[in-house]
Amino acid sequence: MSIEKMRYTATAPLTSGRDGRSTSSDLVLGVHLSMPRALGGAGDAGTHPELAIRVASSDGGWRASAVPRPGALARWQERRAKELLAANLSGRITLEELARSCELSVRHFTRAFRGSTGMSAHAWLLERRVDRAKDLLANSRRPLIDVALDCGFADQSHMTRVFQRTVGLTPKAWRRLHQRRVC
Repeated sequence: MSIEKMRYTATAPLTSGRDGRSTSSDLVLGVHLSMPRALGGAGDAGTHPELAIRVASSDGGWRASAVPRPGALARWQERRAKELLAANLSGRITLEELARSCELSVRHFTRAFRGSTGMSAHAWLLERRVDRAKDLLANSRRPLIDVALDCGFADQSHMTRVFQRTVGLTPKAWRRLHQRRVC
């Protein structure tokens, strides 16, 4: 598209296609005209119209959280559920409590949590436990049983099974590879 055509259509709005909001063609024209400078002065203003349109309409200034995600938790619900799970690595929080905090039924919560994170709440909790165990293993010389109990695992054996399935190494082998010098 030439600059003349873009100037001719500068008064018509462009639609981003995502949510039906429109973006001013003036923005596209401004980006289009500044492309040669942004690319180090190479080329003329008529060589990058597709890139200018893509850059100008890709973000449009609207936030990603404004776009509804079908089958997923709202951003505030996902944040609240993750905060509650992270604060209760011991697993003492129930699905009923999580669902209630998100103002959903248990069935809808479990489906929506999986839609948001790609895993069940229990799997997400186990990943956080393993992350906490990695931190403790790398930064302390505490016995494995203490690490396991502090991370919410039932015992050292439980931590070892989950850790090996998730990481591919036993906690002891992972510690040998990653432990920092601790006095």
